[in-house]
Amino acid sequence: MPSPSLASYVNPMPTNDGDAPAVEPPMREVSLPFPTPPYCGDFAIHIRRDGTWCYQHSPIRRQALCRLFASVLHKDADGKHWLVTPAERGRITVELAPFLVVQCQRQDGVLRLKTTLDQWTSVDKEHPLWMERRTPQGPLSLCSSSLQESPSQNSAQNSAQNPAQNPAQNPAQNPAQNPADPCSEMLPYLCINPQRRLDALVSRSVFYEIAERAEYDERENLFFVRSGEDRFALTASDPPSDD
Repeated sequence: MPSPSLASYVNPMPTNDGDAPAVEPPMREVSLPFPTPPYCGDFAIHIRRDGTWCYQHSPIRRQALCRLFASVLHKDADGKHWLVTPAERGRITVELAPFLVVQCQRQDGVLRLKTTLDQWTSVDKEHPLWMERRTPQGPLSLCSSSLQESPSQNSAQNSAQNPAQNPAQNPAQNPAQNPADPCSEMLPYLCINPQRRLDALVSRSVFYEIAERAEYDERENLFFVRSGEDRFALTASDPPSDD
């Protein structure tokens, strides 16, 4: 089956402004079964924290198209997300993770999790479950060729300079139960594809379901969940390494 041409579905944004020379961004430490293709420009695709794929700020309604894009999605060593085919490559933005876990089940003692794109993944050492704090990333600016800060990112920077306007730095405006502020809480993630560095955010309802199966380790003073012969802490931990 031939690889899809991204330009058949979405138009890349211009690679330069006016007469300025195009700057090709690096794509570091991405393992491909073919030579690194030429950079064609960034794509105005943004993946929200709820797993919704958007093009030019509008949700992509065709699930099959989202799965097609997901099949050529990679994350490089700098944390940037790329759509890569043998013919072209271009960056997209991801708010927290490119996938969202919405269902879980146990099968023969193994915890299995399902994403909004109908991907089932068994939790194991190669596909671990962990907790991490991340800063959300905004969508690409449609009026520039490079990965520019969105208005929400600019607002976040302004708030950082003015703690009175930043709930994350102002305890009076930072209730611990605020689920809308991802900077105020640790969030659970699942490694979907270690070769391509892809992971999924675990939805709140699924995490509660997983937490109901948690056990307590008095020696290490932490809660954990079992999947097969492995156990995974439900407290803050380091994300999986690339090794």
